[in-house]
Amino acid sequence: MRRHGEQTKNETADGPKRHAPKDVTEDISELLAGYALNALTPEDSDFIDRYLNDRPAWQAELAGYERASELLAYANAPQQVPVRARAGILARIDALAIESQEDARARSRPPVGIGERWRRRKRSAPKLAWAAAVPSTIIAVIFVMTSIVMQDRISEQQGQLAAFQQEQSKANGVLSAENSRQRVVELIESSAAPLARGRLYIDQLDNTAMLVVRDMPQPADGQVYAVWVLTSMITEEYAHLGTLDVDQFGRGQKILDPPDDFQRYINVRITIETTDDPGIPTGPEVMTGGI
Repeated sequence: MRRHGEQTKNETADGPKRHAPKDVTEDISELLAGYALNALTPEDSDFIDRYLNDRPAWQAELAGYERASELLAYANAPQQVPVRARAGILARIDALAIESQEDARARSRPPVGIGERWRRRKRSAPKLAWAAAVPSTIIAVIFVMTSIVMQDRISEQQGQLAAFQQEQSKANGVLSAENSRQRVVELIESSAAPLARGRLYIDQLDNTAMLVVRDMPQPADGQVYAVWVLTSMITEEYAHLGTLDVDQFGRGQKILDPPDDFQRYINVRITIETTDDPGIPTGPEVMTGGI
């Protein structure tokens, strides 16, 4: 990218200079935006180079555009654009394509003098300034899309936080239950996880329980920890109560809401299963405890 005061190859110290305002007009602002992104034609870039050192107002405006262009390197990864927003963007791109065709036809005409070219630019600035307007539009679109993505992420995080708070409320209710209505089941580890420890806190009044584990190894890819309760020892029927997630330290907890009363179940089991739920425990047992 060219920097302030850098002289172009086509410019001489005694070369002709076309008139330019000292203040930042709308036309100059559009040229400076394209200059910051190195998106101007050689002629427009030469024009900015000639006058930039003598125009403090131009320099301040350009500094703002350069800061904005530097932020493009930190933009979020591309995300799926909503249908309504995508339609608007495509309509804007179509409009810019039409403007670019008109500008190409204008450039194909015989060259004119500097004074006449400057007068034409002032008369048809909305059409001929597309080279500078495109970078500004791109920056605006990026900012809009970043805002949409951030709003989606905030909504998703708020939903996750609400679910976590609801589960924590249930867990606190189970742990704070009176001793007369609470039952603690110590889980026995197996050779599949010899260092793991676990407990099942059962609130017999509310018929809910909280499963707490620690020092659990991370399951392999494509595998999960499945939680089961045995409903019949004779027929070996099990009810699946979901999967248990553990963090990087092997800690995990899960609220259990069984379809029947806990007193009707014989024991609780944690097994290693594939992500495709088989309906019955078929993988190795990690922990078990009698209810």
